[in-house]
Amino acid sequence: MKIIILGYFLFLLYAIAQTNPLDENNQIQQEQIMQDQIRADTEKKYQEQLQLENNINIKYYEIFLFGMSLFKEKSYNLALVEFKRFVYTIEATYSGAVNVRANDKISEAIFFAGMCYFYMDEYNKSVLEFKKIIDDYKYTEMAPRAAYQIGKIY
Repeated sequence: MKIIILGYFLFLLYAIAQTNPLDENNQIQQEQIMQDQIRADTEKKYQEQLQLENNINIKYYEIFLFGMSLFKEKSYNLALVEFKRFVYTIEATYSGAVNVRANDKISEAIFFAGMCYFYMDEYNKSVLEFKKIIDDYKYTEMAPRAAYQIGKIY
């Protein structure tokens, strides 16, 4: 038994003697380099994703602006199509993860869709659009305006 313990003790001394402090420092440096590389890759992917989202938001916002220009020209049928396309595209793209700024634009598009129905004398459909804002986007600035329009219709 003493021989086994002595053999194990000698093995431990040999293992400690073989451990080179330079190897540990080198390993720490390599780990630091790997962490820096991972951090840089993550930051690069984040920036690429942010740029992609900005490009997507610009593209979608152009749909909204086109709908607004049609609305101002009193082409309510065409404007309605663009507002609905804008809402559908944003909701389908972000599927529930829509941010506050997008919610404001979505509620604005729904509001103007309701106004299109209003000017086309389709009051029931107009009320449905305004109620959608009150139910789904009640914390946006369009909710009070939608409630006012419902009151105006009735």
